[in-house]
Amino acid sequence: MKNKKSQFFTDKEEIKKWLDSNSIDSYTINDDLTVDAFGDVILFNKKLIKIPVQFNIVIGSFFCSSCSLTTLKGCPIKVKGSFYCSNNKLTSLEFCPLDVDDDFDCSYNQLNNLEYVPTYITSDFNCSFNQLSNLKYAPLGVGGEFTCNDNPFIDEAFNTMTSDQIKCHLKFDRLHTHNKNDNLEIIINKSLLELDEKPKKDFQWIDSNNVITDRGNIDFIKSLNGKYFKERLVIKDETIFDKLLNEFPNFKEVIDFYKAQFRLSLITNDTKIPPVLLLGAPGIGKTMFVKKLAEYIDTGFTFIDMGSASASFVLSGHSSSWHDSKHGKAFDAMLKSNTASPIILLDELEKSTTHDRNPITSLYQLLEETNSKAFVDEFVNFPTDLSKIIYIGSANSTTGLSEPLLTRFMVFDIPNPTPSEQAKILQSIYRSEIKNSPLFEDKLNDEIIEALINDSLRVAKIKINKAISTTLLNVDMSKIHDNKKSKIKINSFLFKEDKPNKKAIGF
Repeated sequence: MKNKKSQFFTDKEEIKKWLDSNSIDSYTINDDLTVDAFGDVILFNKKLIKIPVQFNIVIGSFFCSSCSLTTLKGCPIKVKGSFYCSNNKLTSLEFCPLDVDDDFDCSYNQLNNLEYVPTYITSDFNCSFNQLSNLKYAPLGVGGEFTCNDNPFIDEAFNTMTSDQIKCHLKFDRLHTHNKNDNLEIIINKSLLELDEKPKKDFQWIDSNNVITDRGNIDFIKSLNGKYFKERLVIKDETIFDKLLNEFPNFKEVIDFYKAQFRLSLITNDTKIPPVLLLGAPGIGKTMFVKKLAEYIDTGFTFIDMGSASASFVLSGHSSSWHDSKHGKAFDAMLKSNTASPIILLDELEKSTTHDRNPITSLYQLLEETNSKAFVDEFVNFPTDLSKIIYIGSANSTTGLSEPLLTRFMVFDIPNPTPSEQAKILQSIYRSEIKNSPLFEDKLNDEIIEALINDSLRVAKIKINKAISTTLLNVDMSKIHDNKKSKIKINSFLFKEDKPNKKAIGF
């Protein structure tokens, strides 16, 4: 019997009957009604529109070619042999296996992209005779022949591929397009030369083999296909640290620390930065500094207000069995980051634990390199390597922070800026607020700096932003679009405190 809302049988007897009728002899029907098959599964030329059984693991090859399939739903998650789904009516490879140990053939379909294809193909990969206009989601590596002939605009697709993709596809010199491209050989040779000079940067943070073994949140995991690798964070241009020091001179000790750590990562080819705790007065610029650091090293940034975090699931995720559950902030930071080392700012860390809540339980595991290499987010429910994440905590003091937590951080006391340092920081805030627009004067005048010199940076930023807004409301719009005229000036009177009117004494 089938559920009306599902294509799958919901009764073990029906599943057994269907398997037996298709000569699938050696199998196990699991409690969740998925099927593990021990041997080849041959559904060739069965004229199936859909597969009525959800296969899990096939210890052999899986043949579903020359049917009339419009979807791969029901196909196994892992195939220990080859996977053939050619000559169907497929427009998408969604629900294809995550892992295939031999050939992968999806030729003679109606595919217009290769999304959902496994990241690596051990042997041959054939996607010829489809409607592909690009190779955006093509495998990162193919161990045998890569055949993609008879697809529209395939030559143009190669011209848009990155150097890494070209090298992966052509490193065995077995790629067949059956098309002529006079520039292709030049592109390939140039790409190979470039890549030979570069260290390998790919970092695998999701191991798809663990996905199968641990039976994680399969639907969610499959939706991440193609995102199992992140680029390693490498800093070669150290001028960014000079820029940081110019903008945040009172953070010199921290900046020197990160400069040394990134030098070490270049030598060891392993970016693992120890967690840092920034201690300093409120409004001293801790959050601004961390945001600017993430911007300059070009990596992801996630802000977590630990003072309002209610429980550890904020970091570690909520079980998928709960309504409206989702993955935690740590996993999310990695997922959204362009590199394997996003920055997570744990703001107001000293306010995170009270008598009725303790959101830092999972933080102990995340801050330890060994444990974070196999961190299990409760929503995702399988091990992921989050060991390259850069954690920065901020606090006004160590009061409220436990000794076990403090020992996991490199602690830096951030001094209040001197007047000259404060002036530099204020100019930096101003340039940031105007986005370095040439329409404005390059810097604030001395009178404005004097008016802001005793304010916290948080308050000063608000005042600067307000002054810019007020100024723009009183500027002729034609002037805003014509930078040949005199530049927009922020007047110092906008920063003068309004003194309360004194009432006359009388009766």
